[in-house]
Amino acid sequence: MMIHPDFLWNTPLARNIHKYEFFDYSVNEALFLSEKEEEMINAIACNIAREYQSNIDKFSQNIIISQIETLLNYSERFYQRQFITRKITNHKILERLESILEDYFRNDDLETKGLPSVQYIANELNVSPNYLSGVLKVLTVQSTQQHIHNK
Repeated sequence: MMIHPDFLWNTPLARNIHKYEFFDYSVNEALFLSEKEEEMINAIACNIAREYQSNIDKFSQNIIISQIETLLNYSERFYQRQFITRKITNHKILERLESILEDYFRNDDLETKGLPSVQYIANELNVSPNYLSGVLKVLTVQSTQQHIHNK
């Protein structure tokens, strides 16, 4: 679904859209949906399409924007839930993180390069910094930066 930024201009959603962290996730960090969740997302998308294809009136933009916001809120819910429900995958990321940090410190990279950056760690794990942060906050209650410093 493509939405032109001008459509959101001067709306509460335009001011709040930055709160949806998944916009900064990488392509490989897909949202895994159950069948029921997929049906909910598809139903909202159908509502948006129906409204878009209907006769335009003074309510059309507000109705579409509220449906977009509902879609984003459900997406956020499902993204946050998968940090809890996909424990094995998340723990594998944490194990790989620990291994990367141990290798980094063992190879004296700390003395020559300083502390590894969040971006460096995320790149090594092939995830975005925001996704990594979401996983770590669920598993360790720490940000990636805090985790690096503690290690």
